[in-house]
This record gives sequence, C-alpha cells and structure tokens, in this order.
Amino acid sequence: FQSHGATCELQLVTDAMETITQLSDPQQKPFDIIFIDADKPRLYEYVDTILTTPNLLRKNGLMIVDNVLWKGLVLEAANTDSTPSEPAPTNDPTSPEMSKEERVRVKKAKRAQKLAKLMHDFNQSVMNDPRITVVTLPLRDGLSILLKK
Repeated sequence: FQSHGATCELQLVTDAMETITQLSDPQQKPFDIIFIDADKPRLYEYVDTILTTPNLLRKNGLMIVDNVLWKGLVLEAANTDSTPSEPAPTNDPTSPEMSKEERVRVKKAKRAQKLAKLMHDFNQSVMNDPRITVVTLPLRDGLSILLKK
C-alpha cells in the first residue's frame, strides 16, 4: 500500500458514535472504506451519521456492515408477523419445570430472534435509503457493502 501512496489505519473503539464524529477532520482526506461491526440496535444510526458527517466518507466510498443476515435468522424474521405472540408455556424461561440449561437456551434463542428482527429492519432501511447503493453478500453472518452516491 505504502509504495503506492496509500495508508491503512485500523482503530478499535468502544463508543462508535462518538468516534465517528471525532474522525471527521477537514484537514484530512475522507475515508475510502469504513467497516462497521457495532451494536445492532444503532446500526442505521451509524450509517446515517457517516453519510451526514462532512468529510468522513468520500463520494463513492464504501461502508461494509457485518452480521446483516444474523445467523441466517433474518429471512425468518422477514417472514413472521411483527406482532409479538405469547410464548408457549414450555418456552417460558421462568417456568419452574425448565432446567437451567433449557432456560439459558430459550433466552439465547429469543435474543437471537430479536437481533434478527433488528437486522431485518436495518436491511430494509438501507435498501430504501436513496443516498446509498447496497449489495449484500451471504457469507457467514452476511456482509452488506454500501456505496455512498
């Protein structure tokens, strides 16, 4: 990279939203690529902030978003009714008949379903965003490549 005048910088952050705004520097060139692997409930907020923060991502720059198919459960989330249903008594993690292992398994499954719904909503939002073009790659938990127009 360096022999062609390009540099590569990786940063591990704990507060992504704060870091996004700090990375915008009018004295620096905007980024070509931004990789996003952050908390799922705020993913679209990150994308929107990156798109609206001046001098952060260049025109025709890429955002790569990880886990957009969330364990393959996103398709299932897309095909289910958005109205929550009452869990069956045998799937109630507070049920005294359940073993500790069963309660943990049920809680994990419910969390995975919730995250799959969040990722489905994120995918719908980016598909409908006129500021970007989206390609989703079905690799492992899914990657979306967002091109800033």
